[in-house]
Parts: sequence; C-alpha cells; structure tokens
Amino acid sequence: MRGNLDEKWWRRYIWGAAEAALWGAGIAYLTMPTPEKVAAIAGGKGGTVTTEVTVKAFQQTLNQNVWHTLETMSKVPLNNSQLMDLSKQVLDANGMFEQQWTGGAVSNLLSSRALPVGMQIQIPLAVLKAMGYLL
Repeated sequence: MRGNLDEKWWRRYIWGAAEAALWGAGIAYLTMPTPEKVAAIAGGKGGTVTTEVTVKAFQQTLNQNVWHTLETMSKVPLNNSQLMDLSKQVLDANGMFEQQWTGGAVSNLLSSRALPVGMQIQIPLAVLKAMGYLL
C-alpha cells in the first residue's frame, strides 16, 4: 500500500536523518561558549587560552613509570640526579610520591608505583624547559 501512495517513500528516512543532523549542529553551534567565556573560566584573556592552558598543564601519557616517561620524552641527555629532580617535580604536580624518595613519611597521596600505564600525567613548565622543549 505504501508503494502505491508514494513510490519513493524511503527518501523520507534519509531527509529526516539529514534534517535531524542539521538541527543538532545548529543547536550545538548556538550553545557553544564564546572565546571570552572560555578565557574567563581558564583565568586568561581572549585569544591566549590555548597557549596558557598548554603552558600550565601539558598532558603526557605515562609509559611504564614517571622516570622512564621523562627519560624517553627528553630532547637533551639527562643524568640520574636530573631525572630524579624532574620526576619529583612531576610527582608533586600530580599529587603523587615515590616510596624510596620519601622514606614512608607521606600520607594521602598516590604512590607512583600504583599508576596504570597509559594514565595522563601533567608535566610542569619547568620540567619541559629542562627537557629542551621550551626556550
């Protein structure tokens, strides 16, 4: 019966899906925050949001542990004492600790040995500079 009334009835489903997609895109565009609103949330000025967020909180995927991640990420050769200092800064920025470096005097922090591989960690600006990323 449907074929007798309208031979191309299936086109309604295609056009209906296209119309719904356009409505969704329009609503998303209209409700998108302005750059000024994003800057106010991030605590900066309009137009500098991307730079400020990158500088304050560079995210890196954890590879085995913090030490190994920094060692493989570094553009300049680092000795063990430099790696230890940089690892401590990264652990402090992420609210974590290394058991051997604290002597067990830490509470309410996450042990760096219990971190899953692939976890996102924040690398502070000073650590990035020491590894040769920023001038």
